[in-house]
Amino acid sequence: MGAPALRAGYGSADVTPALGDPLGGVVTREPRRTQHIRDRLHARALALRLGETRAVLVAAEILVVTPELHAAASRLAGLTPSQLLISATHTHSGLGAYWAPPLPVRFMGPYDQAIFDRLAQAIADAAIEALDDLAPADIQAASTSVSGASANRREPLGPVDPELQLVRFERGGRQPIDLWSFGAHPVIGSELAPNTATGDWPGEVCRRLEAHGAHAIFFQGAVGGLSPLFPELPIPLETHLRLVSDLIETGVQRAREHLLGLEVTGLRARVLPLALPETACRVLPPAGVRDRLLEVALSPARAWVAHRAREARPPDGAAPVHLVELGPVALVGTPCDLGVRVALALKSTLRSAGVRHPLVGSQCDAYVGYVHLPEDYAQRPPKGFRQMGLYENAMSFSGWDLGARMVEAVRESQAT
Repeated sequence: MGAPALRAGYGSADVTPALGDPLGGVVTREPRRTQHIRDRLHARALALRLGETRAVLVAAEILVVTPELHAAASRLAGLTPSQLLISATHTHSGLGAYWAPPLPVRFMGPYDQAIFDRLAQAIADAAIEALDDLAPADIQAASTSVSGASANRREPLGPVDPELQLVRFERGGRQPIDLWSFGAHPVIGSELAPNTATGDWPGEVCRRLEAHGAHAIFFQGAVGGLSPLFPELPIPLETHLRLVSDLIETGVQRAREHLLGLEVTGLRARVLPLALPETACRVLPPAGVRDRLLEVALSPARAWVAHRAREARPPDGAAPVHLVELGPVALVGTPCDLGVRVALALKSTLRSAGVRHPLVGSQCDAYVGYVHLPEDYAQRPPKGFRQMGLYENAMSFSGWDLGARMVEAVRESQAT
């Protein structure tokens, strides 16, 4: 008998907010309520099987994934936590009200058990449908650079990750499955139409790709420190979405023209739990007297945020880094707004270990805040970038070395 063949399947479920449902993504005095629906939102699933090993990725058009949501969806789908990787596209205009602690409620709306149950069931339904759809598949992959679609929001001329990754699963006479990844905040809808439900630019690009005959699944890349193209002059929602989506869709089409077949000999899914330190929510590096004095002045606010962040941290006190390894392709799911320098370091680490196509994602399985590298925090945010830099610093709930620890954990994992 020959080696077992790779099998791949696709599934989807609707996660569109109903009119009146809270929207997640922006801190407001009163919850943002859904008044308009621009487009239907989905949880899209890719199931993989090689021999007796299974792994499922569900990319849901929501803001974040919580530990409770991951646990509930895994149970409903009949999968172990390591078999199910849930990724949020991080749209700031998707369903809210599914995270209960006081801090998330401020940007998600008041917790609603019925909404939580509905969302968990939809994610599980997408996973189950994908597992039922398994069929023999060949895998192809390519990457390309997309310039101008994202910008660094922490520092002038700071790094971005322009790489767009595409992994295609060809399944004989069935529709191919295109898994694609790029990194930037989906905040166009929340900025320009705050009471409108939309999948933002990731959802728009997926719909365009689906119109050309492929199942499309988006795996969100680095969003820490990165925002999409923001024109200098205010423009309507549809114009802005078209500008960004045109750039990214062109990148996907360019990657399709350079797809190369890959040989897959193994499939492995595992979770690397990283212990979380005491939450501190530090804002500035201790570089000078002025910064130290400002840090002291901010102590009450920092203490409040830290207290609320502790209430929302994963119950086991660990940050799960989820790896799905498929020969020369690897998905790394991190439970955070992943900083761009961390993402670039993770990609470099995996490529040094022989992984030709590393897809490194934010907003997977849980949420532990923003995660950057120590050198990012060592820089005082410059004028014009200060508000966003200080915000991301304060939202680094899990210490300023977690990014470096993630890189080291993934490096060590490649030796086992």
